[in-house]
Amino acid sequence: MKRALIFVHRWLGVTLCLVFLLWFPSAIGIMYWDFPDVGQADVIAHAAPIDASKIRLSPAEAYARLGLDEEVGGAQLSTFDGRPTYRFGSGSGEYIVYADTGDEQLEIPKAMVHRIAEAWTLQPASRARVELVTEVDQWTVQLRLDDLIPLWKFSWPDGE
Repeated sequence: MKRALIFVHRWLGVTLCLVFLLWFPSAIGIMYWDFPDVGQADVIAHAAPIDASKIRLSPAEAYARLGLDEEVGGAQLSTFDGRPTYRFGSGSGEYIVYADTGDEQLEIPKAMVHRIAEAWTLQPASRARVELVTEVDQWTVQLRLDDLIPLWKFSWPDGE
């Protein structure tokens, strides 16, 4: 019995060592393999130009419309759905205020999601397969999915 136990123990150790030998280098590879993301160069390449003639509010006036008591961590002038916006970062999150009307961007209707996807890819959303992402997958594993729901995935025939 003792001899059989030693034999099983030895070969089980050899087998597990081989598994760990394969597992360890794959972990090193995964450690340096990034998730796909949208880099700053992509954002700039796809950004709509800001029409300065549509800006009606200063950053201070737009921030005052939010009615927040906390200090702003940063402000950025950009566009959202073709309109000029101010993006304010604070400890409690990010706020978007339209620079033309002072309205805060709170909800994103499905029609707006389609317009944004079309503007990014320059393809009609009607050609895309659109799926509602409800569970964490290989691309959303690091995100808090509850903060982003509903999250829509667009897949065009050309792979975009």
